[in-house]
Formats: sequence, structure tokens, C-alpha cells
Amino acid sequence: MSEKQREQQVQPVDSKLKFSNRVEDYALHRPSYPRALMDVLTGEGYFDSGESVADVGAGTGKLSALFADTGATVYCIEPNSEMLHACIGELGGRSNCHFIRATAEQTALHDGSVDIISAGQAFHWFDTGAVRAEFLRVLHPHGKVFIVWNTRAGNASPFMTEYGKLLKKYGTGSAPQMSSERSVIGKFFGNLPFTCGEVPNSQTLDFDGLMGRLRSSSYLPVRGSPDYGPLLSDARTLFDRFQKNGLVELVYRTEYFIGRPGLA
Repeated sequence: MSEKQREQQVQPVDSKLKFSNRVEDYALHRPSYPRALMDVLTGEGYFDSGESVADVGAGTGKLSALFADTGATVYCIEPNSEMLHACIGELGGRSNCHFIRATAEQTALHDGSVDIISAGQAFHWFDTGAVRAEFLRVLHPHGKVFIVWNTRAGNASPFMTEYGKLLKKYGTGSAPQMSSERSVIGKFFGNLPFTCGEVPNSQTLDFDGLMGRLRSSSYLPVRGSPDYGPLLSDARTLFDRFQKNGLVELVYRTEYFIGRPGLA
């Protein structure tokens, strides 16, 4: 199927439902966030383990887990019922984790009730203006927002370069470009200063893990779609070309932004 044909098949999908058929692969094969992020937050005085955190767009709980591990009270807020179910499956046994099916724009939290609001990979789906107002409502007067995402390090290795070509070949054209969100970040924090930086991150995957990572992306073919077979074949060729001891490494930069939302 040509790129044009693929794009013609793409229908608008509510962003809250995009991952409903990819939850298992998302939970198992998406990269986690590095624990070095907690060192950044605590080391620079933005976070204390006794504080409360609202992880908005929590998904399957990958970022929530980092905060939960510190002993913080964590509110996992997720609008997609399948994703929230997976999050509960991962973190439901922890007494310091609470689960709310709600959106970033209407979190259902009380005014001034949390010290930190975190937003991971889901940030680019938010309505920035509505979210700014909601975050200011639920944050403690001295609270901060912590935005973080994993950006693929496209030229970190020959494998990463060829992996990027695979994504371009089979993507629908709707792949989120996190680098383009920096202008949105500036608008979100408005007239107030914010801190930004990055830490390294990576995944080491066997072939099944690589396919799971591909299937977890909303812009790539799912099982049963016309392009899934060709994707599987090309991914196998790519893996066999670059694997070492049955593994390949996906390299990321984990970018973070910390501050308090300013005026629009």
C-alpha cells in the first residue's frame, strides 16, 4: 500500500481512544522513564517524597511508578478506560496510588490539592489553554508542573537511523514530533521562567520486543491491517542486520521541563 493510500485510510480518532487497541503492547514495550529524573527533581528542590503528585495522562503508569516508588501520594489521572485498567493492574496494590478516570482539562481534583503535576508522553494531546487553567486551579500555591517525554535519538547509531526510515515508511504521517512541542511549552509556561534539560534513556529489545514497541505506536499498522505483514518482514530484516546476541538498542533522550504555568 502506498503512503498516499495509507493517509487516505486515516480517519480522525479521538485522542483519548487512540491507544485502546494497543494497551498491552504499550504497557510491555514502551520505554519507561529513567530514575535520574527523580534525582533532578529532588536535587533542584522541586520535589520531596512526602508531597502529592497528580500524574495527568498517566497511561499505563510508567511515570506514576517513579513517583510512587518515592512514597509520594500519587493520583493517576487517565481518560482511557483500557489504559487506566492497565495502570491499576500495575500500581493498584500500592496504598499511595489513587486512580481517577478524568481528562487533563477536567481532572476532578480539589482546588490547591497537589504539589506536583506531572505529564508524560501524553502532553501533546492536551488542550494547552484549558490545561493551563486547570493545572493552576489544582496546584498548591507553590506547586510546579513537570513535563517529560522520551524523544527518539534518530542518529545515535546506524540502527537508529534505519529504524527511523522504517517508521517513516509505514507511518500514517500522524507521528507526534516532540521537538515541535517546544514552542507549545513556552506558551504553556507563559510569562514565568522554567527549567529544562535532558537525561539519556534506552531500551534493549529482542525481536518480539521490537515488534511490540512498533505496535505500541498509534501511527503504525496493527495486526490484521494490510501493512502489518510488510512491516513485520522489514522489521525482521532490520533486526537481523543489526542485532547483537539477539538484541538491538533503541536510544532516546528524555527531555524534561519544570515550572509553574504563567499567564496566557
